[in-house]
Amino acid sequence: MKTELTPSNYYDPPTNQKTKSDKEFEKELEKARKKGEEWARENGRILRENIKMIAREEAKKEIKKLGIPSRYISPIIKSKLFRKQKGKCAVCKQELEKNFHIDHIFPYSKKFEYKNGTNNINEERNLRLLCKECNWVKGNNLTEDNLK
Repeated sequence: MKTELTPSNYYDPPTNQKTKSDKEFEKELEKARKKGEEWARENGRILRENIKMIAREEAKKEIKKLGIPSRYISPIIKSKLFRKQKGKCAVCKQELEKNFHIDHIFPYSKKFEYKNGTNNINEERNLRLLCKECNWVKGNNLTEDNLK
């Protein structure tokens, strides 16, 4: 006749082992919690950066699998646009600063509707340089003014 295993007869702790009081247990728990918080303060920034980096890499892999073009614009295309526009904003003709924006004439957010195909959304003829203010005003709108 086999005995059924239950939590009470499965493991029998040695009787000579001392059990900690609730107060001792709480003290150790608080000590461990403080140690964890201290570690998080010291290493939190590095940990967050690593998590972001891993997430970015995973997102890149998924995007590549789906065949969605990235927003990356090569420095060569950027410099061509800068020379073509003579260093001026395509809309307001203001002199561009170091932190100019690269605008997709046909918005990147509407890439699946782009007439030349999704993978060509970053082609040079669909890009222009704008100052920060003009790009914010334009947003992801597609108007006749944007087609100049």
